[in-house]
Amino acid sequence: MRHAKRAVVARDIDGLNKLVDKHSDDWEQIGREMGTVPNIAKESGARGQHSKRSWTVDDDTRLRQLAASYENSSIDWLAIGGQLGRSGAACRIKYHRKQELGIADPLQGHVDATNQEVQRQLSQGLQVDWAQLSQAVGLDVLKCLEVCQVDNGKAR
Repeated sequence: MRHAKRAVVARDIDGLNKLVDKHSDDWEQIGREMGTVPNIAKESGARGQHSKRSWTVDDDTRLRQLAASYENSSIDWLAIGGQLGRSGAACRIKYHRKQELGIADPLQGHVDATNQEVQRQLSQGLQVDWAQLSQAVGLDVLKCLEVCQVDNGKAR
């Protein structure tokens, strides 16, 4: 049954496009009229708008950040895919493959070092010296600012 529903949507892209014109982003209604579930209709409607390029380290990092932002709730892969310009399925598969293979964040060591150095400087009552910090951890200043996860109550 699951494959039949996918085939209906795949064969009738013109019909899907007409329903999108008619109902905008009411995927519940579009799914009903297409005889499929809303997520499949939405995913099919978005096909062709997704990136086919290879994943970069920045893409991987952003994917992990977006998935982590869901903490204790279920991850909305369609929303994450929309933010990354990829399909929700591609994001879900990429994320779970990385988890299964135990592939760590290539910046994790730098993140830990950056956070420790920021905390050290703040605990001494110093203002964070990003130029010195970047040399100490081996990243450029902008990357240090990007990966820093220390919140001292002020905007970075």
